[in-house]
Amino acid sequence: MHASNGSDTVPIQQTVAFCAKRGYSWLKAAFLFAFSNVNDFMSVNGHYLAAAIAFYGFLSIFPLSIALITLSRLFIGIEDFEDRLVQGITQQIPVLDETEGLPFVENFVRNISGNSALTSSLAGFGMFIAGLGVFGSIRKSVNIIWGISRPRPFLIEKMIDFILMLGASIFLFISLLVSAVLSFLQDITNLLFPDDIFVLPAVVQIAAIIVPAIITYVVFVVIYWWLPNTKVRLAEILGVAFLTAIIFETVKFIFILFLRNSSGSLSSIYGSISTIMVFFFFVYIQAIVLLGGAMLSAKWANFLRIKDQRRQNAAMMINLRRIHRTSHLPFLTLGDLNGSADERSGHARVG
Repeated sequence: MHASNGSDTVPIQQTVAFCAKRGYSWLKAAFLFAFSNVNDFMSVNGHYLAAAIAFYGFLSIFPLSIALITLSRLFIGIEDFEDRLVQGITQQIPVLDETEGLPFVENFVRNISGNSALTSSLAGFGMFIAGLGVFGSIRKSVNIIWGISRPRPFLIEKMIDFILMLGASIFLFISLLVSAVLSFLQDITNLLFPDDIFVLPAVVQIAAIIVPAIITYVVFVVIYWWLPNTKVRLAEILGVAFLTAIIFETVKFIFILFLRNSSGSLSSIYGSISTIMVFFFFVYIQAIVLLGGAMLSAKWANFLRIKDQRRQNAAMMINLRRIHRTSHLPFLTLGDLNGSADERSGHARVG
């Protein structure tokens, strides 16, 4: 009986040792992978590029707000657009809702809407051009991360920035529309089924988490597929964009939790500019995630292309071996091939 127990413990010890060795190998590989990518990210000055995106993002958010209000008054004509714009800004930058930034944004939008000269067509167009800076910085940073130094023509680059601006506005309107629809459904359900308090609120909460994540994923797919000034296949970046979107939303959630637990300390340190500092830091962290995903997409696309090239080379070598083993070809014999090769080498020696 004692011998049986001893024999049973041997496979268990071997299994534990195998799992420990395999876990150590995985941890070592993960550490080396993270270290290599962080080193590569620093070598291309990715942290400085993220700081540039945060800087232009702060400078562009208010000109873009002026441009959107101008476009709404001139062409769209949405009722209570200013209130919807404040709601959309706080949804896309949730850290403003956790600090004193919400009254600041509301006052800013109210002052803009009350200044007819500022929202005239000429001033709005000027602010619109100034607001393109953040999209230009994202485009240039992604190309630097990819190692692409050859820019597109100037007009094409500005057209890309303009399209990105329109895309950001469309996604802003979509997020506002989805929020309004979910809120409407919740109110209707509360009126029709006042006792059923579990089903739809849970669905609304899940949708409030999933919809922004889907929008973020689509944005990353567009950025990683379209912005690099090289040919990128869509299948090469779908997985990396999905992973980056998950990290992006996770970092945003962690950052909000951090603010809820330390908002008082930040205010005591930075005082009245704590909102600006939090906004800068939030956009900076998210820009690092965006550019880190761009670097991973470049590496993954390069890996897939090398793998595909090796597969093509292996297939070509197999075909060459088949040709070499063939005694004759329908249009040329191997002797003719050897003779023509000897003739070419003889001419080369004579030359």
